[in-house]
Amino acid sequence: MAQQPLLLDSPTDPSAAMEEPKPRRSRADSPAKSGKSGKSARRPRATAESMAKGQRDIAVSEFFAKNRHLLGFDNPRKALLTTVKEAVDNSLDACEEAGILPSIAVVIEDLQPDRPSGRASKASRYRVSVVDNGPGIVRKQVENVFGRLLFGSKFHRLKMSRGQQGIGISAAGMYGLITTGRPMLIQTRPKAGAKAHHIELAMNTKANRAEVTIDETTDDFPLQRLRDLPQVRELGDAFLSTDEFPTGTSVSIELEGKYQRGRGSVDEFLELTAIANPHAKITLVRPTRTIEDEPEAPLLKGKRKRGSAASSERDARASADQPHANTPPGVHTNGLAPTDHGSPAATTPDTTQDLGPVVVFPRAVDDLPPETKEIQPHPKGVELGTLLQMLKDFEEAERASGTLYRFLQERFSRVSPSTAGDFCRGIGVTARTRASEIDTAKAERLFKLFQDAKLPPPPTDCLAPIGVQQLLKGMFKGVRAEFYAASSRSPDVYRGRPFLIEAAIAFGGDLAKDEAARVIRFANRVPLLYQQSACSSFKATTETNWRNYDLQQPRGGLPV
Repeated sequence: MAQQPLLLDSPTDPSAAMEEPKPRRSRADSPAKSGKSGKSARRPRATAESMAKGQRDIAVSEFFAKNRHLLGFDNPRKALLTTVKEAVDNSLDACEEAGILPSIAVVIEDLQPDRPSGRASKASRYRVSVVDNGPGIVRKQVENVFGRLLFGSKFHRLKMSRGQQGIGISAAGMYGLITTGRPMLIQTRPKAGAKAHHIELAMNTKANRAEVTIDETTDDFPLQRLRDLPQVRELGDAFLSTDEFPTGTSVSIELEGKYQRGRGSVDEFLELTAIANPHAKITLVRPTRTIEDEPEAPLLKGKRKRGSAASSERDARASADQPHANTPPGVHTNGLAPTDHGSPAATTPDTTQDLGPVVVFPRAVDDLPPETKEIQPHPKGVELGTLLQMLKDFEEAERASGTLYRFLQERFSRVSPSTAGDFCRGIGVTARTRASEIDTAKAERLFKLFQDAKLPPPPTDCLAPIGVQQLLKGMFKGVRAEFYAASSRSPDVYRGRPFLIEAAIAFGGDLAKDEAARVIRFANRVPLLYQQSACSSFKATTETNWRNYDLQQPRGGLPV
């Protein structure tokens, strides 16, 4: 049986090479020499001054516009997926920070439905709209959030989040502008009952700034146009209702893309996102047509259509009723933490509803993930250059009056007053020595002391694990199997950075019995769909001896 472990030189011109060799010129055919000296004419050479005139700054947006593959826009199919991913990640982060259970709608419209069909058909033009019920965005920040690269609030914070760099959604809008010439459409309502802001903007890639073309207010939020789509008629007035979306943000991007189902698709990403985020309700509205000759491969075989006829049978077989012995410390298995007194299968949520043009991934739990806290860097997690920059930043913030003793306690985690004093004495200074007096040599000695010191590990409340119960409930609504198990280890630290490993497995039932197991990986609750073999969790799965469980396993491969 198969199981589903879940985690989680300059180029030459080729045309020149095809030219026939030209005959050599005779001395009589050579061009006439010019000048009284009889020397050949020379072309003008560039000088330092002339080269300086051609040098200029390059905006980060201009760089990425010419190297968009670095941001995940390698091809039309992946570009469509990346656009959806960035918008959904932003929505989930915003809702969780505001303490709102996320409701997210993803609508993909095919704007060229009459194009030629077939697998070899070129990419089409799509409109991707993502609507959430989050806190919204204040008007003055809309241009910065959607029209600038490297603008955000998460890059300098040490806490778990999906996005950090402030690139994703702006890059998606930039890709759409490059491929279709159309601006982004943003609607946001920060206050329930108030009018929503309606903004259309395009990124000026040379300046890394947004240029607004339309700026007005409207009562049309969420967009009535989305509610009138023929694909959502079966959902009725419940789709994008104002009761469910009193506040929030909507972003629409027209782009060149390719919608295909199967592995590495939008469908797969949202299905796996729903598993890792069981507290979220996600609705996918598919385009009216897809690639006709693309075989539909079930993402997680055994996924239910509307309803759950066999839920009671599955509940009786859930592995939560089979606790394991000899469990390592800090590991919770089979969905039963030490304080649990029953099977999570007893409260199985509604399963995924695949209605054809619409897929609804329902909310499985009504509890938000634990709130994470920002922590300071751990001394063992910084490098020498980072330490020097931190000293400089502290000096500027304190106007050269801050002491090294205070710097160590305020800008690092797990540095007590006595430990800070030990560090000061270790480099030959006192507790009153200003941070501005620490030169590179002293900073290097301090850095070495960091590496040799015995310090407590950093706090782990910057992490928000999915949890055993939530992992199981996420699988229950999308995977029909015979056996379920989940495990969550205690947090650990690597190079001063906290991390936590969680895993789950689904086995038997309606899952394929003659195919290799599928490893599904997550990081910070985000599915990882590419470069599977480069992941340590995948390597650990292939290195496990599955023959002990009566499974076939090729050398270095996944079990069958």
